[in-house]
Amino acid sequence: MNRTARWALAILLLQAALIGAYWFVESGRRTIHELGTEPPRAADGRVPSFRVLHRDGTRGALALSERRTLLHIWATWCPPCRAELPALLALPRRHDVAVVAIALDPSWDAVDAFLSRDDSVTMALATSGEVEGALGVHALPVTFLVEGDGQIISRFDGARDWTDQAFVQTYVGAVGEGP
Repeated sequence: MNRTARWALAILLLQAALIGAYWFVESGRRTIHELGTEPPRAADGRVPSFRVLHRDGTRGALALSERRTLLHIWATWCPPCRAELPALLALPRRHDVAVVAIALDPSWDAVDAFLSRDDSVTMALATSGEVEGALGVHALPVTFLVEGDGQIISRFDGARDWTDQAFVQTYVGAVGEGP
């Protein structure tokens, strides 16, 4: 075998090894459209007070429901957030749980372009600095399960499958049919 043929074979083997390594790494990753059903982390403490931008343009304190609430932090530019959001926003129509969704977007324009207004869900805008400082959120999406008294029960890091009824019953609670 001449020298050129050996170099061509070496390059071909190197490319095959790189493709194999790439496939191995990528096969272990979850795609952005796969939604998890992993257990949440236990959390303790109360929802801290921080300011959000309300739909009417006023800036003020975050208001939570007096019933069990999923406090969801998301953004329109976050693919896993977009994948899980429709099912999460539908929960109050099927279960006795409130949803408060805080978008880390600069304006309502991006949020409104992504989804239609839904009066069963409270929406607000905040900056990543406000949310990071108040709730310790460093990556999106994050959802907190909060009791009616403001006590945080658990924290869901990453996108979840909110259509999985067993998951919802186990981790959100034995919630009954919605209002």
